[in-house]
Amino acid sequence: MPIDKLIKTELKRPALLIETKLDVDANYFISEINRMLEIKNLDFVTNVKGQMTDWKAFNKDENFQKTLAKAYGKLSKHLSGPFTLQDSWGIKMQGSAQTTSHNHAKFDYAGVLYLNNSNQPLVFPELDVEVIPREGVFVVFNGFIFHEAPHEQLTDPKYAIAFNFNVVQRF
Repeated sequence: MPIDKLIKTELKRPALLIETKLDVDANYFISEINRMLEIKNLDFVTNVKGQMTDWKAFNKDENFQKTLAKAYGKLSKHLSGPFTLQDSWGIKMQGSAQTTSHNHAKFDYAGVLYLNNSNQPLVFPELDVEVIPREGVFVVFNGFIFHEAPHEQLTDPKYAIAFNFNVVQRF
């Protein structure tokens, strides 16, 4: 059957990336990630080519909920809520770990909370932006934006909590 119309084009749309710094109980979260990795993990089976907890590992964690509330307080003039947290998982990257290029297109926003310092950046090629992980750095961005953490030989583990959330639809 012949094609009547084929359109291939690049659609430009507004994009948002916010980076801020939060006070965070990094020791608590790192301990929880290590504990959860012993129970159930998704190591090396997702875009995270390192250690990863279950997708919903921190969804009901009271400390993570409080951290998100603090972040929303700082970012509310740039983000329209309310939001519903869909996923929140811990990562531990060590050795020659990397996160391959991907996006979270089915979610309104994605983000990451870094729990310690690392030299392995979070790279956003489309935006020509790199975020250097430092304890308490909190990054939120549109889910459609591609990002990666390139292959790096890490001497110390890098810990973070990544997450996805959607804007609650009001009718």
